[in-house]
Amino acid sequence: MKRIIILGSTGSIGKNTLNIIRRMNKHFQVLALAVKNNIRILERQIHQFHPKYAAVLDIESAARLRKKVRGVTVLEGEEGIRSLLELKKADLVVNSIIGSAGLQYTHKAIREQLPVALANKESLVMAGKIIMKLARKNKVPIIPIDSEHSALFHLLKRTRPDEIEKIILTASGGPFLTWRKIDLVNVTPWDALRHPVWRMGSKITVDSATMLNKGFEIIEAHHLFDIDFNKIEVIIHPQSIIHSMIQTIDGEIYAQLSPPDMRFPILSALSFPEMIKNPLKPLGVEKIHRLSFQKPDVKKFPLLSYAYAIGKKGGNLPAALTVADEIAVKLFFERKLKFSHIFNKIKQIVESVKFIKNPDIEDIFKTERDILTRYSYSAQNDRGF
Repeated sequence: MKRIIILGSTGSIGKNTLNIIRRMNKHFQVLALAVKNNIRILERQIHQFHPKYAAVLDIESAARLRKKVRGVTVLEGEEGIRSLLELKKADLVVNSIIGSAGLQYTHKAIREQLPVALANKESLVMAGKIIMKLARKNKVPIIPIDSEHSALFHLLKRTRPDEIEKIILTASGGPFLTWRKIDLVNVTPWDALRHPVWRMGSKITVDSATMLNKGFEIIEAHHLFDIDFNKIEVIIHPQSIIHSMIQTIDGEIYAQLSPPDMRFPILSALSFPEMIKNPLKPLGVEKIHRLSFQKPDVKKFPLLSYAYAIGKKGGNLPAALTVADEIAVKLFFERKLKFSHIFNKIKQIVESVKFIKNPDIEDIFKTERDILTRYSYSAQNDRGF
């Protein structure tokens, strides 16, 4: 019985993780849940899964929850969430917090020598070199939940580094794959949230629409698998059945296929290093009538190539890119920024940051704080989970 801490249990990944645990409660037990302020859903989760601990970022919401539940220790604020990661009874932390707010908890979990199932890609985008070095030092596995990186995680086990010609991340292309560039000027938040394949949170859905999400995944893959940026390729695959591929030096290509359902990579991460029979309906290959591919249009989606450039430059700039995106997406949702202007806004913010070539973790956090302060962005009220 593996005891699980879920950070961000009321979000899309958190709910899907609990869906798997409910179906497979002989294998997994919920030890603790953490949320920002959605105590209505959290209360239901507590009654269903009976965790010993719950943490709520918003202090007033935590106080209200204490009055509603019994038999669970309710913690509050960032310190309360960090204290969950000091629990010696935990076997795995699922970090599904949204955005840069999740970095501190990934860092804390690894310091506490807790294995991390990582859905918060920003942890590796912002501080990949630091996080991976700490994980190696503490002998802590980082198991990716993103479907693309989960696929690579397993594909790359079957090859040596010197056998890899390149890795190929697939991308659905988002809701605007067939739109003309000129028509993106009139995109509304509602348009951006209409993803043709995946059902995700609002922030990541907009990142998929701009293709910056795939740019983040490039940087994440670079750090997670120690792959040179020049060996990472992105290909548009609208069906989202092949999640990633690797090409070996002998010209062979190996692909991982599964339904476009996040519960598959979640189960893979929860059960690692074992393999457990999945109760979900598997992919029926006889029903696949078409697998199509095309190169991404970087003129229409300039944030993809921009992320490549920022990743290669490194330092504290990927952290700046992450936070700048959060600000730009928020402005877009508030109708203060056009969809077609998101790239320029992000570029403006990133280029205003003082470059630090070899930052430590405090430099990363300071870069984040400086940008948020400059734009009066509330970390507790608007970010994370």
